[in-house]
Amino acid sequence: MAQNEILIIDNNSQTLFTASRALEKNQYKVQMALNGGSGIEFLKGGNFALVLAELALGDVPVLSVIKTVRSMNPETRVIIQSEDSEEMLRKNIFKLGADDYIFKPYQDEELLFRIKKNIEHYELKQKISHRKNFFSSCCVCKRIRIDDNGPRNDRWREVEDFLKEEMDVLLSSTYCPKCAQSVQEDLLVQIDRLKALKVCR
Repeated sequence: MAQNEILIIDNNSQTLFTASRALEKNQYKVQMALNGGSGIEFLKGGNFALVLAELALGDVPVLSVIKTVRSMNPETRVIIQSEDSEEMLRKNIFKLGADDYIFKPYQDEELLFRIKKNIEHYELKQKISHRKNFFSSCCVCKRIRIDDNGPRNDRWREVEDFLKEEMDVLLSSTYCPKCAQSVQEDLLVQIDRLKALKVCR
């Protein structure tokens, strides 16, 4: 298990320690803050992969926590937890800038599942960032090489698959102006040829 550090911010001590215990049992490194102010101080002094924060902290708005997270490390994942499960709240959580949410009370399995998925997303972003946007591409077929496991275990991906799997980006097909003009010219040539064949017949 990668030792990415997680910060839990919750003004309910029971929830705080229950979540912390579940994560530590699964080899996660955890820091705890019993209010928003302490959480912000932790954020300023460390580099966290993920922050699990209560929506209603009381002392500071959760938006202040999220803004601090984004200013310290934009790639840090933020999961908001709340006892309120209204649909409108779900939409607002994402508007606040959170990446995910979980509603109380929850089972350890659900918490661990969400933590795992968000940590994987964080690690992928880190991996892409470390590559500094440099990738090896075949000069003929343009496929991209994934060489994390060494040259003997290279995996080659189509550009569309690479963008989807490695960067969570979907690619739509269209024509740039230059190619659109070229295609149009080719079509006109084909039409002229067909017309010429009909005349010959």
